[in-house]
Amino acid sequence: MPPGAHIDTQSKADSLSAVPSDSKEFTHEVQRVNQEFPSSYQLLFGKDRCSCGFAFD
Repeated sequence: MPPGAHIDTQSKADSLSAVPSDSKEFTHEVQRVNQEFPSSYQLLFGKDRCSCGFAFD
């Protein structure tokens, strides 16, 4: 399947190749970093937000 292909049937899903282990590791690292963002943003931009969304302390 080409990148971005629409996988809408089980037969298309079954024809996909296995995900390489280095891609799995990369995905897990991206997820870990994304989970750390909220607390990092709070430290960088303040813990309170006004109604417009800007952070302040």
